[in-house]
Amino acid sequence: MNPVLRTQLAGVGRRPARLLLTGLAVLVASFVVYATVLAQQITERSVLNGLSGTPEAVDLVVQNGEIKKADLDAISATPGVAEAVARTSIGVRLPAGDLVVATDPGSGPLSTVTVTEGRYPTAAGEIAVTPRTVERMALTVGSKHTVSPGGDAKPVTLTVVGVVQPRDDIGFLAYGLLPTAGVAGYDWVERVDIRLDSGADATAVQERIASRLKGESPPSVATGADTRLAEAREAAAQVDQVFIVVKVFVAVAVLAAGLIAASTFRIVFAQRMRQLALLRAVGAGRGALTRALAAEGALTGLVVGVTGVLAALAVGHLIPRRCPRSASRWRAPGSRWRRPPEPSGWPC
Repeated sequence: MNPVLRTQLAGVGRRPARLLLTGLAVLVASFVVYATVLAQQITERSVLNGLSGTPEAVDLVVQNGEIKKADLDAISATPGVAEAVARTSIGVRLPAGDLVVATDPGSGPLSTVTVTEGRYPTAAGEIAVTPRTVERMALTVGSKHTVSPGGDAKPVTLTVVGVVQPRDDIGFLAYGLLPTAGVAGYDWVERVDIRLDSGADATAVQERIASRLKGESPPSVATGADTRLAEAREAAAQVDQVFIVVKVFVAVAVLAAGLIAASTFRIVFAQRMRQLALLRAVGAGRGALTRALAAEGALTGLVVGVTGVLAALAVGHLIPRRCPRSASRWRAPGSRWRRPPEPSGWPC
């Protein structure tokens, strides 16, 4: 081994604190860089995994207009329709905070939830809540709660009969049948998801349904594939700017980390000019000194860089446990983005 390199490494072994102090700035820089990259990956994956809320089994979607409950019966009776599911939601107020009650069949190919405890509602006034809603609002299975739908609607009693796991558990969400969501007196739904019979002509059924929907503002009838594509594009458009900002932060973090690391080593080596001059005086060549300093810098960068990455990774795994995911905007399964009533307290 190069005698100069051996001397430098021996000095590091005798004074490990100098290595840690020298690499402190590099550690912070590597932590920031890796944490930023990790945040970017988590954000992109979360968005891409939830671009569309429409189930794959949906063949046609009726939306973007006035849809009366009577229209649901007409759609269900259309030849070629195997199943028609109404999607709507209302906000009700409980002593523990505001609760969003959405409709879902609870089972079958058009369902967006899975029962994990108890059963799914089978009658008006019954609801199934999400796990985080149980934790935040104490809506346990078997409990009854008097809610106020708002407006002129009278208070009603809702009975919790089960716990369900949805795509996104925002902490103040419940599911039930259409009559339960109609406690506020509304005679309309937001949209209808349709599953066709096997072998049915989707275009013909689409035209039949469109001809049965009348009114001042008749809804549109789109295919499930077009709806899923539109939802994906809408979600992607909403987060494109966020991705751009995150990528800028990553670039800035990388640039800042490089400048910090270079400045740190420049200062450290400048403070050791007397030692380096003494080594040159006893016969150490310029190349040997350069290789020794490079080896010391590589060792410092490796140790503190790995430490910073591990620290960022640990924080990345710790945050979701200490601060569960919240949502500032809620996307009802298969519906447009909409803002629910603000809850009494956010989960994080």
